[in-house]
Amino acid sequence: MRVFWSTRTGLPIGGHRGASAFAPENTFAAFELAFAAGATFVELDVQVSADGVAMVIHDETLERTTNGRGLVRSRTAAELGRLDAGTWFGPGYAGEGIPTLADFLHWLEPQADRGAILEAKGPGSGERIAGAIRGSPARRRLALCSFSDREIHAARAALPDLFAVRISGLDRPDERDPLEVAVRAGAGGVDVPADLLDPAVVDRLRGAGLFVTGGTALDATTIERCIALGLDAVNANDPSMAVEASTRGRRGAMMPPCD
Repeated sequence: MRVFWSTRTGLPIGGHRGASAFAPENTFAAFELAFAAGATFVELDVQVSADGVAMVIHDETLERTTNGRGLVRSRTAAELGRLDAGTWFGPGYAGEGIPTLADFLHWLEPQADRGAILEAKGPGSGERIAGAIRGSPARRRLALCSFSDREIHAARAALPDLFAVRISGLDRPDERDPLEVAVRAGAGGVDVPADLLDPAVVDRLRGAGLFVTGGTALDATTIERCIALGLDAVNANDPSMAVEASTRGRRGAMMPPCD
C-alpha cells in the first residue's frame, strides 16, 4: 500500500488539514482548495465520537473550531454533524460541518491520483482508520500517521500492510533519534520538521527503508530545504505557496545549504 507514496516525482505537497490558511481546517472547503492549488494529497485528523464513528476534527474538544462545547468523544456522530465548523474562520464558511471519515473517503475515492494521510488523534482512532482504509477503493492512496505508537500498533494489528508514518518533533528524551522512533512504532515512514533534518540523518533513515517527510512547511525556504534534502513529501497550510516553491525548485532554483 506504499506504492502511491513511493513513486511520486518531485516533492509531493500535502494540504495540512486541507488548505487551512484559507478555509476552516478539516472541512470539505479546505480540502477542495488544497487540491485546486495542486496538492497531491491532504492531511486530516480523526477523533472518535461517543457512538464509535470516526470524525474529521483535530482537537479532542469542540470549542476552537465549532460552535459546540465539550469533548468530541462525549457527542454522537449525529450531534457532531449538526455543529457549525466554519463560522469561526469566517462568515462565508457558515454551515461547513464536521465530516465523518466515511463521507470524506466517499468524496475522495472517485478522484484518481489524489491521496490522503489520516492522522490518528484520539483513543481508538487508529483501528477505525485502518478499518476504513481496508474497505476503501482508494486504499493504495491512503496512509495513516500519528504521534502515538499505540494508535499505529493498533491500526497495523487490524491491517498489517497499512502504510503508517510516525510523527515526531524530536522534542522528548525518548524521541531524539527519528530512526528509533519509527522502529518503535512499527512505522514505514517518519515525519520530522525539515529544519531538524540534515543529509546524514536523511541518508540513515533512507538506509533503513523509511519514507521521510518534512513536517508542515510555513514558507518557501522550508520547501527548498525539503527539495535539497530529497524528502518524500511535506505538508503546508498554504499548498499554493508550497506547490509554486516546489516547481521553482524542480526548475533548478538555487537551494539553501543543508549543513
